Amino acid sequence: MAANVIQDRIKRFIQSLPPFHLLTAGELDAFVQKATVQYLQEGDRLFKEGSETLEYFFCIRQGSFRIEHENGTLVDLCGEGDILGTRPLLSNETYLASAIVTEPAILYCFPVKLGKQFVTQNAKLALYFAAGLASGRSMPVRNRNLASQSPIEARGSLQEITPISYSKKLIHCSPSTKIKDAALLMKNAGVGSIIITNIQHEPIGIITDKDLRNKVVAGNIQLNDLCQSIMSSPVKTISPSLSQAECLIKMVDWNVHHLVISRDGSNTSSTLGVISEHDLLLMEQSHPAALLKAIRKTLGIKELTQLRAKAAQLVEGYIKQEVSVSYTSSIITSITDAVYHQCIQRAMKVYGPPPCSFAWLGLGSHGRGEQLLRTDQDHALIFNGNLNEHQPYFIQLAKHVSEDLAVVGFEHDAAGISASTKEWCVDVDTWKAYFQKWVAVPEPQNVLQSTIFFDYRTIYGTAELAEELTSFLYDLLNQKQHLLAYLAKDAVETPPPLSFFRNMIVERSGDHKDEFDLKLRVSLPLVDVARVLAIEHHLVNENNTILRFQAAATKEPKHEKLYQEAASAYAFVLYLRARFGIEQQDGGRFIDLRKLNKLEKQMLRNIFDLVKELQQILSVRFPLQYLS
Repeated sequence: MAANVIQDRIKRFIQSLPPFHLLTAGELDAFVQKATVQYLQEGDRLFKEGSETLEYFFCIRQGSFRIEHENGTLVDLCGEGDILGTRPLLSNETYLASAIVTEPAILYCFPVKLGKQFVTQNAKLALYFAAGLASGRSMPVRNRNLASQSPIEARGSLQEITPISYSKKLIHCSPSTKIKDAALLMKNAGVGSIIITNIQHEPIGIITDKDLRNKVVAGNIQLNDLCQSIMSSPVKTISPSLSQAECLIKMVDWNVHHLVISRDGSNTSSTLGVISEHDLLLMEQSHPAALLKAIRKTLGIKELTQLRAKAAQLVEGYIKQEVSVSYTSSIITSITDAVYHQCIQRAMKVYGPPPCSFAWLGLGSHGRGEQLLRTDQDHALIFNGNLNEHQPYFIQLAKHVSEDLAVVGFEHDAAGISASTKEWCVDVDTWKAYFQKWVAVPEPQNVLQSTIFFDYRTIYGTAELAEELTSFLYDLLNQKQHLLAYLAKDAVETPPPLSFFRNMIVERSGDHKDEFDLKLRVSLPLVDVARVLAIEHHLVNENNTILRFQAAATKEPKHEKLYQEAASAYAFVLYLRARFGIEQQDGGRFIDLRKLNKLEKQMLRNIFDLVKELQQILSVRFPLQYLS
C-alpha cells in the first residue's frame, strides 16, 4: 500500500513536466513503477565532472542544485521539477559537470536503461533529448529567463547562461549640463562614461573618456559647453536579461564600446545602467569577441587566414563540448561576415571607392546564418547604378574579394554562383527582372534559382537595396501565388531516406559509396519546407531555418509542436554535420552510419518521420497534383 501511495505521488508530480509529458500512458506508468526516492543533504555531490555515469537520471522534487565545473565555474542552477543527469541517455561518456546540493533535496530516480528504451520508441521524446544533445544543457522544467526561447536556444557555456552584471548606481545628467560638471561626476564616481537622459529618465546620449580626450582636450570644444555638444547619440540600448556572450557580440556588431541598459531594452524606457567592453572582458575573457575584434583590426590576408583558422578551432571545441548549435552558428556567422568585410575593404583599397551604392549578398547557409564549418563561397552583388557603366568595377572588385576568400579557406563555388560573374553582379533593375522571370515562368531551373536566391542576406554595403528587392519580390508573390506551389512541390520531392525494411538508404557507388547523404536526405528537405512556410507567412526578415520554424509555430498554433520539433531536429542535423565535418575535414555532408550509436540512429529515423509529416502538410495545403 505504501509503495502504491509513493508511486501515485510521483506520477502526479511528473506527468505534466517535460519530458514526462511526452510519454504514453503505458510509458509513464512503467517509469513510475521503477522509480525510487533519494534524499540528499546540503553539500552532497550527486555526480562529479569526469566520473562514470550513473544508472539513474533524476527529477528534483524538492531542494536545489548547483551545476558547476571542478574549477568552480557555474554552469546552471536547478530547482524543483528540473531534470538532472541525462548524460547517460545521450552518451556513454563521463559527466561534463558536477551537481552539488545547495538546499536539502528529495530526488525521484529513474533507470537510464528504461529511459534509453523509451527514447528509441518515442519520436517526440527522442527529439526532446536531441535538442539537449545539440545544446549541451541540463533539462529544466522551465527556462527561467530563457522562457521565450526554444530548447535549442538554451545556452551551453558559462557566458551563454550568465546574465550581465552592472552597477545599480547610475551616473547620468541632462543634455544641458556643462561638460566640466559631467566630467567631475565621472571622476567622483570612478567611471569611464556618463549617460545623458531626458526628463523621463530615458537615454538620449552617452559621453565617454574617449569623447573628453578627442573632443575637448584635443579638440575645440570648451569645458563650459553643454554635454549635448559632444554626446554620442542615439545610444545603443540592451535589455538587462542579455547574457555576457550576447552583449559582447552586439558590441562588436554595432562597433561600440559601451551599451546602455534600459528596462525593456529600448531607448524609450527608463535607464538602469551602462556596461563597457572592458567590464565584460573583466567578467570573463570572450574568445569569440576577441577574434571578431582582431579580424576587424587587420586587412592582412595572412592574419585573416590565421584568425579564421582559430575560429575553426573554436567550432571544434564547442562541438566537442556540445555547446548550443544556434549559439555556435551565430558566432561563426559573425566571424565569417567580419572576414568578408575585411576582404571587401582590401579590394576597395586596390580599386578605389565604389562608383555607386551596392550590397554584397550572402547566399546559402551563409545567407541563412547557419554556418558552422568553412563551406564554399556563395554570394552575389546588387548595385544602384548603370549596368554597363558600373558593372566592370564591381566585377573586378568581386574577383579580388573572391580570390582573397579562397586564400582564407573559402573555396570557390562549384556551381559558379558568385558576385564575380556578370550574371550575379548586376543592378537593381536587372535583379528585379530576374525575379519577375522566376515568378512568371516557374520551370525547374527557375524554381532552383528561387530556392538559392530567396535566402539572401546583406553582408556588406547598403542594406536598403536588398530590402527594396525583397519588397518587390513579395509584391510579385502576392500577385502570382503559383510559384509558392512550385516551391512546395520541390520541397516534397525528396522521399524519406528509408528502404521498405526501415534501413537508411546510402550511396550505392562513387566516392561516397555506403555513406549517407545527410545534406540531400535530411538537411535540404527541412530547409526547403521552412522556406515555403516563411514565404507563405511573409516572414520577410527571417532567413534562418530554425528561426523560420519557430516563427511559423507562432503563426500556426495547430502545428506549433510539430514546427518546434522541426527546429530541434534541424539543430541536431547541424550538430551531426559539424561533428563529422570536423572529423573528416570536409563539409560533413556524407557520414558513415556505423559511427552513429543506436540512439543517434533512432533520432535520425524519427527526424525522417518528422520530415514526412511536414511534407504531407505542404502536399495538402498546395494543389501540387495540378502542377506539371
